[in-house]
Amino acid sequence: MPRIKLVYVFLDVENIPSHPYAFRIRRFSRRFGKVHPDRLRAYAVNWRIREESQKMLQKASFLTKNVAPGENAVDNRIIRDCTTFSQQGRPQDVYILVSGDGDYVEMVEMLHERDKYVVCLTSKAHAASKRLLQCVDEHYFLEDLYSSN
Repeated sequence: MPRIKLVYVFLDVENIPSHPYAFRIRRFSRRFGKVHPDRLRAYAVNWRIREESQKMLQKASFLTKNVAPGENAVDNRIIRDCTTFSQQGRPQDVYILVSGDGDYVEMVEMLHERDKYVVCLTSKAHAASKRLLQCVDEHYFLEDLYSSN
C-alpha cells in the first residue's frame, strides 16, 4: 500500500502578503497529501503590525511563527525549519513554499537531494525569482487557486 505523503507549508509573510489566500493555500496543499496544523507555518518578524494577517492565518489553522529581527531573518528561519523537517521526514514528502524569493534556491536544491517534492506559490503582484521557479517541481499563482473554503 502506498504511503500517504506528508505536506509541509512554509509561508514567507515578509515576501508575499498571502493572508487573503490562507484558506485557499490550506485546501490546495491537501491535493498533495496529509496536512497537519503543525506543518502549516507562516513566518514574520513583527506580527504586531500584521495583526489582521495573523488572525486570518490562524483562523485557517496556520501556526504563526515570530522571527527575531535581522537581515534575511525570515528566510533563514524557514530554511532552518525546512532542513530540520526534511531530516525527520520520509522520502517524497511535499514542501510548499509560499514565496518568490531567490534566497530559497539552495534550500530547494537541498530538498531535492533528499528526494522531496517542492511546489512554489507566488503572487502575480510580486516579482518572483526566475531561478527559484526553474528549480521547483511545480509553480502556481495564489490568485489562480480555487477560492472555495
